[in-house]
Amino acid sequence: METTVELNGKSVKLKATAALPRLYRILFSRDIFKDLAPILKRYQNIKVKSDADNKENLDVIDQIGDDDLEILENLTYSMARAADPEMEQRTALEWLDQFSSTESMALQQQAFTLWAMDNFSIDESKKKAVLPKGK
Repeated sequence: METTVELNGKSVKLKATAALPRLYRILFSRDIFKDLAPILKRYQNIKVKSDADNKENLDVIDQIGDDDLEILENLTYSMARAADPEMEQRTALEWLDQFSSTESMALQQQAFTLWAMDNFSIDESKKKAVLPKGK
């Protein structure tokens, strides 16, 4: 999955593929699934609660703690790097430094949404295989 985010005249591409967990591990020596699992769980709870209340879905960025911000920054940087191989020589800090706080939060929201959509589609498509009965 890929998306382009427009921020004050800047186009930022974000890409989530099967290679993203490996890239994340190479860049940060961390497991993307372990890092994002608690955030995804909270997002699912927020989404279910807001849907049940017939309200708009809440912005997950507004619901996360400070500890999660670094994880979301890492996710966003990894997705941007996956989408743009030319930025390989830039560090996450150098890359993030080009954005205002508001722009960074918007990018993190888009990156997380892209990751969540990719993972929710996987979870929803999992079904138990029905094995044919033997004769």
